[in-house]
Amino acid sequence: MRFTGFLAMAGVFVMVSPSTAVAQQRLSRVAKNMPSKYVGPTCDLKSGHFLVSSAGTYLSSGVNNSDPVKTVSLVEKGIEVSIRAITEAGQEENASAWYYLGRNYLHLGDIVGADSAFTKAVALEPECAADIQSWRNRAWLPLITPASEFVSQGNVDSALVLFRQAQTISRVRPEGYYNMGVLYANLGQNDSAIAYFRETKRIASTDVQEFAKDRDAATFNLAAMLQRGDQHDEAAAELQQYLTWVPNDTDAKRALATSLRASGNPAGAAALEEEILAQAEAAGTLSTNDRMAMGINAFNGQDFVAAAEAFSAILESEPFNRDAMYNAANAYYALKDGAKLVELGPRLIALEPLNEDNHKLLAQGFQLNNQQDSLIAAVTVLLAMPTSVTVSQFAPTPSGAALMGQAVGRAAEVDGEDVPPAAQSLVIEFLDKSGAVVATSDLEIPALEPAVAHDWKVQAEGAGIIAWRYRVK
Repeated sequence: MRFTGFLAMAGVFVMVSPSTAVAQQRLSRVAKNMPSKYVGPTCDLKSGHFLVSSAGTYLSSGVNNSDPVKTVSLVEKGIEVSIRAITEAGQEENASAWYYLGRNYLHLGDIVGADSAFTKAVALEPECAADIQSWRNRAWLPLITPASEFVSQGNVDSALVLFRQAQTISRVRPEGYYNMGVLYANLGQNDSAIAYFRETKRIASTDVQEFAKDRDAATFNLAAMLQRGDQHDEAAAELQQYLTWVPNDTDAKRALATSLRASGNPAGAAALEEEILAQAEAAGTLSTNDRMAMGINAFNGQDFVAAAEAFSAILESEPFNRDAMYNAANAYYALKDGAKLVELGPRLIALEPLNEDNHKLLAQGFQLNNQQDSLIAAVTVLLAMPTSVTVSQFAPTPSGAALMGQAVGRAAEVDGEDVPPAAQSLVIEFLDKSGAVVATSDLEIPALEPAVAHDWKVQAEGAGIIAWRYRVK
């Protein structure tokens, strides 16, 4: 997606007539947030021309007037004389003319006109930058606050409109850009999200004392978007910089390990993962999910030794963790370690005896070990299976668990003879950490013709469920 966000906000100031200015969008929330009493410039501005002085007078009179209709009329007059001074009286290089034009626009809620006029005024008189920024901030606040409320309500389109308006009038604050980055990330529009997070980081880095948290969050999310787009070299660079600011962020270290491995640096990834493991073990906070993620990252990076070690470590404390067992077996298969496959294959089959992948892994182990008789026996069992059953999701809760998957019919045979489809009756056992059965559920699978699929789901109640297995009746 081509990015067209804040790059279009700055724009080029185009002189407009009062009637055109009236036709421009006016934001009442901005106008209402302007002071009800006139506040003059805090920088040293010289009017230099009677039309410029008149623009200031119209602004003062309009702001101090209690009649809203008259206020609008006076402020519009201020815009008119400012434009005349600039276009007809040779005051185009007079910062005061642009300053009062911007102030008058702002009191009408015209942020586009105010932004352009203020930009020109600062260019001509840099000493007024702080004064002008204070007015920009005053207009920014009534836009950014309701935008955040729209986000919480799920009204993305309205939130984006207000964030863009907010960043139009004040581009030195990062919050609007950051929130737009988050919204576009959630919409799956990665290119736009990346651009807004980059801009957030750039702006926040200009004032770290105030915006350090915005800088850090934008950098982390920028890395996440780059990872999503398989731009791992850039993601790694962003994460490395982020970790210089937030050195103890374990999630960032895990993400960095992922990008290092994906970008061809498995040694760097392994070293980082060892560091994470050591820190977590020392703190007593290392989780199964941590080890699983590390094992998967290592496997995807073809570091099969590290993957096998991570999955095997899970099995030491959770011997019935099917995912860890299956992943470990696949890592050993990649390593051509027949002995480990022969060790894990029967354990996998004991957990889910109708999963044909488990039987294939065991057969591969026998083949690697050159155990021909055992290989023939394993293949014979596989060929005789009329149904293959797989588990697609295991969802434990504090009070129970759900297990779901699919059964598919197979063209089974015994001694070269076709075996007709047959129904299967299973008992699903839900286990606690020690392997004790917490609850059971029966599952009936109908007779299935080859390649015909049957989705299934079972549920159980009971506390402490962390694993499962099934057996055929």
